[in-house]
Amino acid sequence: MRKNAKIIRKNKTRRNAEIMLLLSSAAVLFLSGCSQQDSPERLLADMAKSLGNVESAGSSMNVTADMKVGTETVAVDVSMDMESTLDPEISHATGTMDFQMYGLKFNMDLETYSVKEDEEYGVYTKINDVWNKTTAETGEDVFSVDTLLELRSQAKAFELAEDPDAVNGEDVYEMTGDIDGDIFLGLMEQSVSNALGDLPDVDEGSLSDTKIPCSLYIYKESMLPARIYVDMKDVMTALTEDSEEAAEVSEFSLDITFTDYNSVGEINVPQEALEAAADTAEGTTAEETEPEKAAEQDGVLGTDWESYTVQLNDTVVTLPCTIADIEAAGLTLDREETPEDMAVNAGEYLTAYFYDESGCMITADIINSGTEAMTAGECLISGITVDTSMLTGGTLSVTFPGQIHLGDSLDKVLDAYGDADDIYEGDVEDLYFWYAGEGHRIECEMDIEGETQQVIRMRMLRSS
Repeated sequence: MRKNAKIIRKNKTRRNAEIMLLLSSAAVLFLSGCSQQDSPERLLADMAKSLGNVESAGSSMNVTADMKVGTETVAVDVSMDMESTLDPEISHATGTMDFQMYGLKFNMDLETYSVKEDEEYGVYTKINDVWNKTTAETGEDVFSVDTLLELRSQAKAFELAEDPDAVNGEDVYEMTGDIDGDIFLGLMEQSVSNALGDLPDVDEGSLSDTKIPCSLYIYKESMLPARIYVDMKDVMTALTEDSEEAAEVSEFSLDITFTDYNSVGEINVPQEALEAAADTAEGTTAEETEPEKAAEQDGVLGTDWESYTVQLNDTVVTLPCTIADIEAAGLTLDREETPEDMAVNAGEYLTAYFYDESGCMITADIINSGTEAMTAGECLISGITVDTSMLTGGTLSVTFPGQIHLGDSLDKVLDAYGDADDIYEGDVEDLYFWYAGEGHRIECEMDIEGETQQVIRMRMLRSS
């Protein structure tokens, strides 16, 4: 009996060891499985799979920037609510942009529609109640599946965060890391450009070795993107280092939150936007795409700003005019700064500087209103600007319609031009605008010093 008891006890002990080994192995496998399941690679793979079932998405976006350029503070805050569908390919966004610069504060209402039309995209944009249409090779939509899928290539850069805050009241996974600069540029192009139009050209090579701090949140239940936050402070500082005045960037961020999936209804471009696009198309027929012609120069200063006249000393020019018309007033184009053979692409403009013998200066907008590239000498001058600093210590006299000069009172300006169409109030000065036509390409601007209520800057623009 005792011998048998020893055998039984020995077998029992052996059996317990085997059970413990199996349990240990199971625990290792279980923990290993959990680690794999919750790894950035696995989460991004699951997100990519879930994105294949998405037909529509709703989101909100915020771009915040605060920087100092020289002694001036520049601040931008863009907030947009967006919705999009993949079939048909169409998106709609509404929001606002707050902008502060040179002590002035601006606020604009924004609305855009991006629609796939044949082989290109029609982009309908409304800014302050004015609709315009442009075309683009790619759609402007914050919900770009391709861009989101590219984040999968950054899996090794991410680390899982512990105890992340909920997004829209839902549990999420949070991953943080430094993504490649080209991925960042894709996010910017697909989001910020939707709100603000085309971004300035950025050399992709300059971002190829750049790493951008990014946080990606994924809904646990649906395994779909919940939020993307990108800290662009350092990269924007680097991108401005080679400019004349490097920016001291205190904040620059992109924050996108995906609010819902597969619940967006039918999106339709409003009739007023389509009509505005039709009007634009009518204005760009073959006959009317010829470059703008200079106005008849009758030498008479008008009484109203819509005469588009500016008197330089004793010579009156009517916009648009030629370089020769300005030089006939005794000013000379700075050809070192703006050579007459400098190329100006269709629809673009450049700023030119004219000086008189006493050292006074005016600036002029040289605009190519045609459909093909032209030289600066072939283009017309569509705008003239002057401020008090440009005439200090010299003899140049500049007079706007209604005998308006720098230093005149705001009351005199309002008597001559009537109530302004737009007023932007700043800490130091206020900007008054008068518009004619669509798109604010014909306008008069008077900047009024807040303390004295006198004109310190005048601008006239007339462009087709």
